[in-house]
Amino acid sequence: MANKNDLVVLGLVFEQDRYGYEIIQEVKRRDFEHWANINPASIYNHLNKLEKAGALSSRTEKVGNSPERKVYSLTEEGRQRLSELVVKAIATPSHVDHAIASLGIAFVYCADEQAALGAIRNKIAVLEGVTGHLSGECGEYKEQIPLNWLLLIESAIAHVKVEQDIMNQLKETIESGALTESIDRVLASEGS
Repeated sequence: MANKNDLVVLGLVFEQDRYGYEIIQEVKRRDFEHWANINPASIYNHLNKLEKAGALSSRTEKVGNSPERKVYSLTEEGRQRLSELVVKAIATPSHVDHAIASLGIAFVYCADEQAALGAIRNKIAVLEGVTGHLSGECGEYKEQIPLNWLLLIESAIAHVKVEQDIMNQLKETIESGALTESIDRVLASEGS
């Protein structure tokens, strides 16, 4: 399973070179601490670990009278690691780990496009199988199970269909080039 803290740190540095405090602020701004359970206090540990592993490089920077700070950049090894983490996260069913699955979608633009599309297509196929299986079970055992269990199965089918719709939309957005255009636009506006 993908390491969500590494995914977030590498993903944020992918967008632009950043220093530790800036990454913590971005984690808070994007509310990762709540919907992805990212602990801002763990960021520096992950920066050090990723730098030692060769996924990040750093340089010292001094701005005005402020103390020197370490600015992190993604290495080629870090890009590959990030792409692998995103693809693994996309493949993770949301009922297994919703935070990881969501982070895969959030940072999909950081992955190799063909690898991401392959993971998305595989996940769609798995979700279609799950929907079919659950629908069959629901129909076959409808008269043999209590209504509350039937409601749970119907709820599970609805959740899987929503995830399937999201993955189909994501696939179409990537294939059309619309995702790349929107990411470029957003990153350009943040950089100015």
